Amino acid sequence: MKVKFLSNGKKVVVVGKLNNTEFIVQEIFCTEDGAEIPSGERFVVKSLHDAPVQSWGDRRIAENEGALARIEKQVAVESDKLRQAQIIAAAKIRSLRAIANEVTEDSLAELESFVSGDVKYVVKLNWNGCQIAKFDEALASKDDWSNTASGLKLLSLFGQADGTLQWRIHLYSDHSGGSDTILPATSLQDATAKAQTFYDELVDDWRNGDATHPPKLDWLRGDCGRIEIPNDVKKWHNAKAKDAKKKQIAELEAKLTELQKGIAR
Repeated sequence: MKVKFLSNGKKVVVVGKLNNTEFIVQEIFCTEDGAEIPSGERFVVKSLHDAPVQSWGDRRIAENEGALARIEKQVAVESDKLRQAQIIAAAKIRSLRAIANEVTEDSLAELESFVSGDVKYVVKLNWNGCQIAKFDEALASKDDWSNTASGLKLLSLFGQADGTLQWRIHLYSDHSGGSDTILPATSLQDATAKAQTFYDELVDDWRNGDATHPPKLDWLRGDCGRIEIPNDVKKWHNAKAKDAKKKQIAELEAKLTELQKGIAR
């Protein structure tokens, strides 16, 4: 069985030769188990090939379709990036408009202090409490292997819809590693006063029932600055500490009783 291929890619078997230029062929089909068998009507063709071929035009069409698919994919990717950029840009514009319309006098004063170089201290706030530090020391970035300063941490300014501005110092210069909210201060006295105000607000939240417990006694960490802690906050923590000690004593007494019972046996 002499197998050939037509210009359209069909696989045929040559049945015979009609003349010098024409051949009688029969198309080959595949069964479900993969076997190839000649089937169907016989017909006359002029062009036969030893292997599957593709015309120059068909190949160009396939190449163009592939190029078009790649371009469409790239356009979709870039369009998505553009949409995301437009969303972010629109949000920034809304925020800037809100700040421009509602910005508070205190926020502008803080911005002016940063620009003029009057900020000497910062009050660093995070979930674990507060710390007062010199601005230059707070901004100095230290590497992971020593205490040597290796650059500057990123200082970011965030605008809120109510017109207030929020400053944050990041752990590293590239915005990575988390960040702390900071309150700029022109002196240690100014920083201490701001820390005290923030602490008093937390205490008020506890007194008003908006918080389950008051801020910690060591909320202001480090040796820089001192704040006044109200007596009711001290009493709450002292009572909490006494309860913890009583519980610990009861647990130890129960354990001692069990040990004595074991010895008596």
